[in-house]
Amino acid sequence: MELDRIFEAYVDDLYRYLYSLSKNHHTAEDLVQETFYRAYLQLLEDGISNIKPWLFKVAYHAFIDLTRKQTRLIISKALRFGA
Repeated sequence: MELDRIFEAYVDDLYRYLYSLSKNHHTAEDLVQETFYRAYLQLLEDGISNIKPWLFKVAYHAFIDLTRKQTRLIISKALRFGA
């Protein structure tokens, strides 16, 4: 399946899922973009058979990566400013 068709078929579902996780419109939009970027890179290499569950797994991992990054930033700022 082409990435354009995959995008059209699942973008709304992915956005709703990521919005439910992040509770933020802009974060959800960014994560949808990151999900499809990662999907594009992976689909070039592998033939994925169950696209929808795989995309949701990629989206979840993008959310987790962002959450970890934000946590590291908060901790490093707190250590730097002595909070």
